[in-house]
Amino acid sequence: MTSDWKPDTELAGFVQGRLTFRPDYDGPVTATLVRHAAPVSRPRGAILYLHGFIDYFFQRHVADRFKGELYNFYALDLRKYGRSLNSAKHPNICLTFGEYYEEISAAIEIIRSEGHSAVTLMAHSTGALPAALYAKDGAQRTAITSLIFNSPFLALPQGTIAGWLASVIGAVHPFGATGNRINPWYAKSLHISQKGKWDFNLTLKPLDGFPAYWGWLRAVVLAQRRIRDGLGLDQPVLVMHSDKFLSGSEWNEEFHKADLVVKVDDIKRIAPALGPRVVLEEIRDGKHDLTLSNDVPLERCLQLLVDWVNRNS
Repeated sequence: MTSDWKPDTELAGFVQGRLTFRPDYDGPVTATLVRHAAPVSRPRGAILYLHGFIDYFFQRHVADRFKGELYNFYALDLRKYGRSLNSAKHPNICLTFGEYYEEISAAIEIIRSEGHSAVTLMAHSTGALPAALYAKDGAQRTAITSLIFNSPFLALPQGTIAGWLASVIGAVHPFGATGNRINPWYAKSLHISQKGKWDFNLTLKPLDGFPAYWGWLRAVVLAQRRIRDGLGLDQPVLVMHSDKFLSGSEWNEEFHKADLVVKVDDIKRIAPALGPRVVLEEIRDGKHDLTLSNDVPLERCLQLLVDWVNRNS
């Protein structure tokens, strides 16, 4: 594993380091760590960010906000995602979230080598699953002093029967494609070419998404089940979510003011099972990725993030 910093291929003013691991069922395995090219010289702390499904790190405004508060912000494009796709046969797949422990450990080791004794682990959507499990089990878990979850994917919106079915099929046909089950209007509500204001690489985060494989869904369901049964994290955990969930096949301007992926009630119901120090914060009119919301909820989200880290890092 190496992380020789080179100019980032996606964001000007950032650098990336490639982490290399043993080949797996799809062939070569790499992950990509990203940070500002010029980090804070006397930082207050460090943030490590994990993205969600059909996603990668492009939210430079989040990194810039933390840097303005004197935190060094690192983001990890997990294996088979974003900068780490590597022409994978099965983009965005994992068969267990433990597969990601290698790159999370390697990222934390690099962060420590750059002068940080501790890290706040921040994750969005499905990224909250490996983040939470790693904070409980991972080799470098003692370095994680706090966690932030942005709309964590703690339950399938289709319900428990669908989850049971996915776990059964996923055990038998892990590489079978289920089709894209995410509301297609979500990505379109974000991208500047459609209904949104954000610019991101449509090869790495396509508007039509990537297939969700049965083996991946099984991994999701098993991780969600473990959290629901009670994870017992010792660290303080901030869980942020929108105030509402919406769905529909036709475009609705209210889609700009709601979570289109995860049911908010599921987050509020399950999040306390993460541990005894969970704080829930509602962002009125927030999107699924709260950091890609409209101006007012976005500013509330960013201010909550830095205030909470200032208190808990």
